[in-house]
Amino acid sequence: MLITMALTVKLLLLIGAIAVQSEECSYRARDELVCTNIHALEQLRNGAQKNIDSLVFSKSNFVSLDQSIFQGFERVKSIAFDLCNITAIPSGSFRNLHNLESLQFGLSRLDQIADDAFSEMFTLRRFIVSDTPVKRIRKEWFVDMHALTEVNFQSNRLEEIDDGALDSSPNLEELYVSRNNLTEIPRALLRKLRTLEAIHFNGNLLDHLYEDVFAGLTSLKTLHLENNRLETLPALLFKDQSSLKDLHLQSNRIKGLRGDLFSNAKNLQEVYLAENQIEFLPSTLFESNHLLETLDLSDNQLTSLEGGLFVSLKRVYLARNQLSSIAYGTFSKATKLILLDLASNHFEKISPEMFRGLPALKTLLLASNRLTEIAPSSFDNLTRLDTLNLEANKLKSLPQKPFGKNSALEFLFLADNEVEELQVGVFDRLPNLFHLDLDKNRIRSFESGLFRHLKRMEHLYFNENQLSTISAKTFEGLTSVKLFQIARNPVKSIDCDFFQELPSLQWLSIEDVKIEGFPSRCFSNLKQLNRLQITGLMLRKLSEATFIGLEKLSYLNLTGNSIERIEAGAFEGLGGLTELHLDKNRLSDIGERTFLGLQRVVTLTLSDNAITSLPPKVFAPLTSLTTLNLNGNKLEALEKGSISYINKLESLSLGMNKISEIGTGTFDEFGFLSTLDLSNNTLRRIDSEMFRGLKNLRVLHLEHNEIASINLDVFDYLPNLEHVGIAGNKLDARVEEAITQTYPRAFFPR
Repeated sequence: MLITMALTVKLLLLIGAIAVQSEECSYRARDELVCTNIHALEQLRNGAQKNIDSLVFSKSNFVSLDQSIFQGFERVKSIAFDLCNITAIPSGSFRNLHNLESLQFGLSRLDQIADDAFSEMFTLRRFIVSDTPVKRIRKEWFVDMHALTEVNFQSNRLEEIDDGALDSSPNLEELYVSRNNLTEIPRALLRKLRTLEAIHFNGNLLDHLYEDVFAGLTSLKTLHLENNRLETLPALLFKDQSSLKDLHLQSNRIKGLRGDLFSNAKNLQEVYLAENQIEFLPSTLFESNHLLETLDLSDNQLTSLEGGLFVSLKRVYLARNQLSSIAYGTFSKATKLILLDLASNHFEKISPEMFRGLPALKTLLLASNRLTEIAPSSFDNLTRLDTLNLEANKLKSLPQKPFGKNSALEFLFLADNEVEELQVGVFDRLPNLFHLDLDKNRIRSFESGLFRHLKRMEHLYFNENQLSTISAKTFEGLTSVKLFQIARNPVKSIDCDFFQELPSLQWLSIEDVKIEGFPSRCFSNLKQLNRLQITGLMLRKLSEATFIGLEKLSYLNLTGNSIERIEAGAFEGLGGLTELHLDKNRLSDIGERTFLGLQRVVTLTLSDNAITSLPPKVFAPLTSLTTLNLNGNKLEALEKGSISYINKLESLSLGMNKISEIGTGTFDEFGFLSTLDLSNNTLRRIDSEMFRGLKNLRVLHLEHNEIASINLDVFDYLPNLEHVGIAGNKLDARVEEAITQTYPRAFFPR
């Protein structure tokens, strides 16, 4: 590598007259030197190193970190080793670094560490060894680390910590020993750490805890013990944790908890006990924890709930237990509860007694139970409820006006049930309903007036039902709906007048139904529509003026229909359209006037049709087009005029056709083109005349053709070419190698 004189002078001024090469060390910031692939730190002893605050070594190999290596670095405050191999850290390696505050080893290898390797590190505040195999933490390492506030030994395959290892670091605030192989926390390890605020022992193999292991830790706020093998918790485990706020015990093997376990942890705010084997919780468990707001008991084996458990709570997660009933009064004192998750339990019936005493509840999740019945007035006490999820149950019907007192409800999920009919009036008392999901039921029809009072609803889903017709007044009243999807129903006819009931619609999707066509002006009442997707239908043709009136439409997807013919004027009135997708149809001929009026279309896809040729000026109206996809058609030969002049085209895809010849001048007028895909055709030869005019071409795909020979200067007239895909042809290996060397990223999997 050539180094400019200015850079050479700068390096000399910064690191002295040393043998460090520019590719080894560089300055990431004014006071941080980053070195990669260093093998002899002696190179950095002399010169201006004294001005460096931070040293970072990456992908380097060191025989030994002798203390003399850091001579001249007395000012340094931070040293980090990343992806390094260090054979030995001998006695007193960092002894002279009196300003060092942070020492890190990450994703490295440490073979031998002397007992006093870290002696005299009186100023060190952060000591991090992560993703580096270290089986034992020795007490001797920390003897002089009186200023430590953070110790991090995560993901090191750690098996043992000397008892009392941290006794000399009384100012420690954060301890991270996650994702190791520890089977126990030494009894006296934490005894002198009175300022400790966060402990992370998650992801180990802990199968027991000493009763006094956290004794004296009155400042502890966060404790992570999740993902271990704990089965029981000693009675006095948390007796000194008066400051504890967040407790994580999920993913253990805990079967039960004593009623007074948390009695001294009066500042608890969040407790996570998910993924254990808890079968029962005593009613007194949280009676002293008046600040507790979040309790996660998901994925346990609870069969019942005791009253009094939820007095101060705001969020309770009980999903995936074995609850089949809730006794009267269970939530009678849970006046602050705003979220209750009871999903994936064994409930068969909802009754009014279940949810008495929940005046603040906003979210109730009952998905994936076994519900077959909802008794009248079951939700009457939940006057602030805004989200109700009843998905994936076995409901066949809803009672008359089941939500009579739930006027605050905004999100209602009823998908994946067995509902066959919805009576008029069932949604009448839901003036604020915003989102209604009725997917995957057995509904055959919607009675007129069913949605009449849902003036604020914006999202309606009823996919995978049994609707066969949609009449004019089916969706009367949905004046605010913005997103509407009709998919996977046996719908055979749609009365176009029904769109008059959806004046605010912005996104309409009609997918996989049995409709064979839409009359002219069918969508003309959808003045606000921005996106229209009609896919998987049985359309044969697009009639003139089909989309008239959709002045605001910007996206039209007509993929996967059976369209054989597009009448002139079919896209009339779509002056704002920017994307048009006509893939996977049966188009063989495209009329010259097909795209009239589409002057703002930027992307046009016609892939996977049966197009054999294109009229000379078919794309002329598309004055903004930048991307054209004609993959997967039946084009055989290209010559000048085969693809009409498109002034701004940047990407042209012609892959998977039957193109065997490209005539001179084919691309003469495609000066803006940057990407050309000719892969998976039957081209046998390539010459420079084929690509004449492509002065801005950057990417050329020629993979999987039948090219047997090629001149190495064929691309010389493409001054901006960067990448060529040439794999899967019949070229000599030496030719491929030559192209690979000239265009290094020549091979792209396709």
